[in-house]
Amino acid sequence: MDSKNTIKWQSFNFPTNTILWGQRLSPMTRLTAFPISNSSPSFYYSLEIHDDKLALYLNSGNWKYSYWEYRPSDNRNITYACLTSQGLEIYNGLNWRITQITSKTPQEPPKFLALADATGNLGLYYYSPQKQVFEVSYEAINNTCYLPFACNKSYGICTSSGECSCIRLVKRGLSGLYCCNEEMLAGGSCDKSRLGMIELHGITTVLSSSSKKVNLTKAACADLCLNNCTCVAAMYGDNVNREGECYFYGLVRGVKQMGDVRERKMSYMVKVPKDVIDDCHGKGCPIKTWVLVVVGVVDGLVILILSVGIGYCVVQRRKNNIHNAENNQNIN
Repeated sequence: MDSKNTIKWQSFNFPTNTILWGQRLSPMTRLTAFPISNSSPSFYYSLEIHDDKLALYLNSGNWKYSYWEYRPSDNRNITYACLTSQGLEIYNGLNWRITQITSKTPQEPPKFLALADATGNLGLYYYSPQKQVFEVSYEAINNTCYLPFACNKSYGICTSSGECSCIRLVKRGLSGLYCCNEEMLAGGSCDKSRLGMIELHGITTVLSSSSKKVNLTKAACADLCLNNCTCVAAMYGDNVNREGECYFYGLVRGVKQMGDVRERKMSYMVKVPKDVIDDCHGKGCPIKTWVLVVVGVVDGLVILILSVGIGYCVVQRRKNNIHNAENNQNIN
């Protein structure tokens, strides 16, 4: 216990988010942490060891989503990991060290490894004699947008600038835009007569779901989520490496702007009420509620404003040039 009477470390007989120097982690043990701002005990983070990887998970009821993985090269198997003065060393069944996660301050060996309650990030910590506090010497995730709770609210979007926005939709009966939230499914997520799926262009999620089906079309993927009472979002990928893969989600978290090319090959869809304005009608529409969605991304708005401003200046300049040329001709 610390001076505030809160737990700093405890044995693996109880959930803990910390291991100290010399302690081991195996597939039989794991670190767990609970989001401080989360009022529901159903959410928790975990660091788990598998035969082929270390992974961070966001757990929610029966759903399990990974958001970070560390794999040894050459597909080598993992038996356990141990915190040493070099960092987190990873061993095989012959007790040979096959790889390690190294501290960025080798002159100050790590004192403990912790899974942060607030963020779910994994870090190595050392003691700074000068500042007389523990400081991080390694973090598994360096980009805030790659954390599952980067935005505190559900349906929040982490933009490329690191700011949080929201999924904004046009809704019948309301002027302007409104932000999606969990309350829009307060009537339940099973009533297909009042619900539909929409695709969010330029958006993805950092969470990898273990619930998936393959060899599906995008329309079939959306329809399966629509018919699943526990599904509120789906991710679809269809290319050489992904044969119509469809992933299902029981929450809308870890949503961010797309970055690299691999992310742009995926389609992210969410379940919404049908009173969202729909420009697709009739039997010829595979999913009636696929609409053009306005995503509240600050970066995109700035780019749009700049583009309009530059375009206006170019047009005005051309008009002035034409006007001056006509005046010169009249003078001549």
